[in-house]
Amino acid sequence: MPMPALLALALVHSVQPSLGASGPTQFQSQVPQVGPYNYSAAPAIAEPVRLQITPKLDGRIDNDEWDPLTTAGDSKTYFQWAPGIIYAAASGPAGTDLVLSLDLQGDGWLVGDDNYEARISMAGGKPTLSVRQLDATNVAGPVWKDLAGWTIASTAMASSDGTHVTYELRLCDAYLGVLPRKPTKMNARVDLVPSGDPGTQAFIPRGLAPITLETRRAEALPSNLQYGVEHADRPAAPGDNALVRFTFKAKGKVGVKKIHILAEGQLKDQTNELSVPFPAMDSKGRAFVDYSTRIGTDADLGYHVLKGTLTLDDGTPAVIETSFRVAPPVDVVVDTTSVKADPHDRSLHISYHLTSNTTKAVGGEIGFALDPRFRVVNGGSTQKFRIFDTRSRAYMRFEVFVPGKTTGTYPIEFHLTANGEKSTVTRFITIG
Repeated sequence: MPMPALLALALVHSVQPSLGASGPTQFQSQVPQVGPYNYSAAPAIAEPVRLQITPKLDGRIDNDEWDPLTTAGDSKTYFQWAPGIIYAAASGPAGTDLVLSLDLQGDGWLVGDDNYEARISMAGGKPTLSVRQLDATNVAGPVWKDLAGWTIASTAMASSDGTHVTYELRLCDAYLGVLPRKPTKMNARVDLVPSGDPGTQAFIPRGLAPITLETRRAEALPSNLQYGVEHADRPAAPGDNALVRFTFKAKGKVGVKKIHILAEGQLKDQTNELSVPFPAMDSKGRAFVDYSTRIGTDADLGYHVLKGTLTLDDGTPAVIETSFRVAPPVDVVVDTTSVKADPHDRSLHISYHLTSNTTKAVGGEIGFALDPRFRVVNGGSTQKFRIFDTRSRAYMRFEVFVPGKTTGTYPIEFHLTANGEKSTVTRFITIG
């Protein structure tokens, strides 16, 4: 039977004019208004440890692409992360919206100003995203604040066949350093709420579940066996070689026969599989397993999961997982992400650096595409670069004319040519 046609597949994108102070467009639901959704009970989460995984945002939930969070009937939610990015997804009945709730400090929903909500709804056959912050620093009067800049920097995708809807969200804070960039603990939940739900008022409590953002996790390991991972934090570019070492430490008999290691998802066909007898412990109760692979040239960029399955003496499996990154040959990191507003015309120096992720020397040029109201001055719109050593950096900057009274979040496109290969990276600057 042919699959139902997708009725909607659209992008709330990363390159568009700033919304300035006007805030994100509010969605209009065609579903009759209903009472506020009940967020009082915290969701039951079987796996609180969430890994770094970069999904492909295309309105579909593919195998090993998303990390399951909750299941209720025919509704499922997903949650994972990358430095400065939160990913959430959900699939369930049509006529529902995805709502992501974050308590970044894990100190309570109505405590401080670290609570955030992102909502995707279908409007006119397209997904519409709104992001807002709950500021409860004044305990007598919590307030919602629209985050137009986050809406610009984030991406929402959706698909529907009329009876079922799938949402995917990449929540980005415009690189302002609000969302976590390293492992931490926080509270979160992902819900599918009726599309007619008006949204809760700022003073309404919300129950969230504690989760841990991590780079590795384990399941069903023998109680006397500890493990670690080395070199997984070293990114590798497509076409390069990568090495990840799994370390083990145990007291007494280990009880492990074999270990099988592979990459999950799209990367499975772009990397090696390793299956070896589990090594004997040395005199200090340690063992090491090295996983070496060449990264295929068609490998998807982003964070992937490397999974090790241990076969125990009784035949049951134990699992260890670690995130590792397939990176472009050169990363673009903007050091200037926010500046104060100014009533006068002025020029701004935008500082950025390029970091090499390949074992080869890399060089080329980089150009800039800006909001039409800005222009590059004193140096032209392209710059050349050369980086000789792996993980070395080239520090650079360019100057931009900014009209007076400019406020908002604006994209900057970096058009990169590195060793003859072209790519485009979008970053953001927030003024005011």
